[in-house]
Amino acid sequence: INCFEFACHNRCSLPQTSGLFRWPQFYRKSSSEGSRLSDKLLVIDDSSFQRSKIRSALETRGYELLEAASGYKGLEMAIADQPDCVLLDLIMPGMGGLEVLRTLHNREMNVPVVVLTADIQGSTRQRCLQLGATVFVNKPFEESELIHAIRQALDGKV
Repeated sequence: INCFEFACHNRCSLPQTSGLFRWPQFYRKSSSEGSRLSDKLLVIDDSSFQRSKIRSALETRGYELLEAASGYKGLEMAIADQPDCVLLDLIMPGMGGLEVLRTLHNREMNVPVVVLTADIQGSTRQRCLQLGATVFVNKPFEESELIHAIRQALDGKV
């Protein structure tokens, strides 16, 4: 089946990006280290640099990315958009990552959470686990480490 037949069969127009065809997000094939038919990930981090770094690592693997620059906005998006996984920074102004975790836990939202942090204290990790964190990734992180943590969280293999 070619691109034209696919579009006609599904009664949709061909999406264009700079004159090049792009498969619709739901139809893209996943690689062995990519997503399962477009998992939706919510990145909550106040650092635009970190969000950009995460975006560049994940977009090419077929993940649907949502981004929030604050804990408040991230919590709002988690409730409204029901992501498959949350990538959460702990240290943010206003509502921090622990508070976001606590609120998700209190609302009984069973979404896997990958905590991205430079804080390596055992007490912080323990508190996060009590509040429902699934996996930890220390900053700065390698792309492969992040991908592995997301796969673990999504597959429930922690």
